[in-house]
Amino acid sequence: MERRGIWLTIGAVIVLIVVLFASFVMGGGDDDNNNNNKATSTTTTSTTLAATTTTAAPVPVDPGAPTTCLVGQLTATLTALDAAAGNRYANLVFTNTSPVACTMFGFPGMQLLANGGSAQLPTLVERNEGAVPKNMLTLAAGGGQAFTRLHWSVVSALDEPQDAQCQPTPDNVQITPPDEGDYLTTPWTLGFVCDGGTIDVNAVQPGAGP
Repeated sequence: MERRGIWLTIGAVIVLIVVLFASFVMGGGDDDNNNNNKATSTTTTSTTLAATTTTAAPVPVDPGAPTTCLVGQLTATLTALDAAAGNRYANLVFTNTSPVACTMFGFPGMQLLANGGSAQLPTLVERNEGAVPKNMLTLAAGGGQAFTRLHWSVVSALDEPQDAQCQPTPDNVQITPPDEGDYLTTPWTLGFVCDGGTIDVNAVQPGAGP
């Protein structure tokens, strides 16, 4: 009986050890599984830089600002001035006949004509750059004026006839206003122009001249 009791006691201890070991193993497995099953989340932060656009302030434009005088806005007249010792002078006057103001700056161009305007004659326009200051002129609507003084010679140059008239006499002249590509045609009643049709011109000035 005593031996049987001892074996029962030993068996109970063994069972208790097995149960405790099993509990330990199973508990440990749960911890590992829990660790393995933990999800690892990664948070990505995206920063977007908004593009900044800088717009320059618009330049104000005056829709009523005068523009360059065109031939369709102008008339041109020639008026003889006093002559002196083989030299001739005249005023060329531009008049704005349009209902809007326009501007003029610099020198006109010219082309002498004969035979009613059908034939071109030798013409050389020389600019007197330093004679008078160049200014931007505004010709008022309906009558604003600008003028330039012309000068030429009636004495034959060395390469022209010395015992006859140096050049044919023009009867018309094409006049190109400053900064224009087109021309006006007006009568020329001022006689012949020597030295190959050389005409000196000043920059345009305000008004109709002397």
